[in-house]
Amino acid sequence: MHPYRRLVVWQKAHQLAIAVRTAFARCAASDIAAQVRRSSASIPTNIVEGAGSQTNGMFVRFLGIALASAQETEYLLLLARDTGHLSTSNQEQLDVQCAEVQGMLCGLIAAVRRGAMAGAAATPGRIRRPLAPNKQTVEPPANEKG
Repeated sequence: MHPYRRLVVWQKAHQLAIAVRTAFARCAASDIAAQVRRSSASIPTNIVEGAGSQTNGMFVRFLGIALASAQETEYLLLLARDTGHLSTSNQEQLDVQCAEVQGMLCGLIAAVRRGAMAGAAATPGRIRRPLAPNKQTVEPPANEKG
């Protein structure tokens, strides 16, 4: 498990969700406003859910969902701007925040994957079994539960 509040990407995603909620507080297009609020809130929510996972693989899965939500948010901001429900300056400001979160998520996904590939010690949930002396340590099969 990872302490999500310490993750800068979660902090930035949380700030983005707040900024989107504020920007769309009085939006007349309730369908666009509701969807962009949901997608932006989904970013930090999935980071939190992934941080509570028992394995790095599950963490990466939830980070990927957060990234997809960030991409959805980016598009909905563009749609809101192009339909006159969000000013160009607000869209550009939110887009910068969204792009920063996307980049950080990509970096974190890559870092977690590298850590998972570094060995069992870096991967929660994998167990190394002790072997007899003078024998090399061998990882149990991935599908074996221990």
